[in-house]
Amino acid sequence: MPENVRTVEQLHVILERDKNKIYQRINEVEDKHDTNYADLKLILTTFIETQKPLSKMVESIDNELKKLNSNVTDITRRVDKVEGKVTAHDEVLEKRSNANTTIIVAVIGSITTFGSAALGFSQIFFK
Repeated sequence: MPENVRTVEQLHVILERDKNKIYQRINEVEDKHDTNYADLKLILTTFIETQKPLSKMVESIDNELKKLNSNVTDITRRVDKVEGKVTAHDEVLEKRSNANTTIIVAVIGSITTFGSAALGFSQIFFK
């Protein structure tokens, strides 16, 4: 007990005053928390509202990427078809080249044969 208290009534008055101070402090803290909660709620609401355009933008980007993926897939298919055709043309050209080489060798051989025969016959006829 404090020393300046002489009666129970004085002690009761001091107790009530201290209780009032405690309740006043509790109310101050509670008001501070209510204010902070209201501020936080406002900030959160504002943040959510600012994110809505971002969501629409992400959705738009997603749609564009889907279109791009479809286009790339189509291009890949076309390139595969063209590659197959080019390979087929290369094979045909290689076969023709081999055939042309064979024909050229045959023509040169026949010219050589006929040339030799002509020289042989010319010696017989022009002797």
